[in-house]
Amino acid sequence: MSEYFSHDSNARNDEKCLNLRMKHGAAGYGIYWMLIERLRDQEDYTSVKDYNALAFDLRADAGVVKSVVEDFGLFAFTENEKGECFYSESLNRRMSMMEDISSKRAAAGKKGAQKRWNKKDKDGKKITKDSKAMANATKDDSKATTIAMAKNGNKKKIKENKINKNKIKDNKDHADVKNDQRPREKCAQNENGFQKISRIYQENIGVLTPLIAQDLQQWVIDLNTEVVVYALQLTIKKGASYSYAKAIMKNWIDKNIQTLEQAKAESLAFKKKTMHGRRVESIPDWMKNEKQNKSEYKNIEQPIPNEEVLKRLERVRT
Repeated sequence: MSEYFSHDSNARNDEKCLNLRMKHGAAGYGIYWMLIERLRDQEDYTSVKDYNALAFDLRADAGVVKSVVEDFGLFAFTENEKGECFYSESLNRRMSMMEDISSKRAAAGKKGAQKRWNKKDKDGKKITKDSKAMANATKDDSKATTIAMAKNGNKKKIKENKINKNKIKDNKDHADVKNDQRPREKCAQNENGFQKISRIYQENIGVLTPLIAQDLQQWVIDLNTEVVVYALQLTIKKGASYSYAKAIMKNWIDKNIQTLEQAKAESLAFKKKTMHGRRVESIPDWMKNEKQNKSEYKNIEQPIPNEEVLKRLERVRT
């Protein structure tokens, strides 16, 4: 309590403080109380009028500090071996009252102690080092020491139990952090790779909305940058939308594909399976023969139109 000083709860409504608040607001009022606290820390409750140093300490403007000290009658001024100083009459008055109370309490304590040490017995003899009293004191001290040791032992056990519990908790937390660290590290490593993914998507597929960007970031965490880029390349080659890429990556996740080599192998296997699965129909013989007959029919001389026949007959007659 050596740094304590009393403070009225309605000090803000004091006339001088009201004038201070009207000009400098709550900031000026705060500077005033910080100056009071600084004065309280000094042995003689005074401070040198070095406004630049005060402003640096309070992180305030030197002009405002000077105004708070000099313009509102909140401080008084004097000179001593330090130079020109200022102090608070209100603070000095309160500290004087506190020091008086403290001195009276100290004097009362000394008086009580002296009275206890100057006790007299029934015969009026001064009791100083009574052996019985000392024996009782020793006995009481021994008992108190035993109780204290027992309590300390219990405290020690409780403390050890707490330490063990904390160790278990720390180990568990460490394991949780270790398990949780992998996706975070993976995401950090692929942060630059995502810029590449973003560029490929916007240049070839469409506008990268925040929702799609978030979805792609999750795919990078679940797979990796190379695999996601490959999925987008397949989508671009197909001329499909982002849904096609999502379907590809979901299929890879289901098949536990984690590397670019595995993804390429799976894509090649899927392509071969699709080609072999196509139905190839054989052409029946009758259709082949029909085609052949048509080609032969083309070589047969076509009949002459009727008009041409009539013209020929007419020439023969003439």
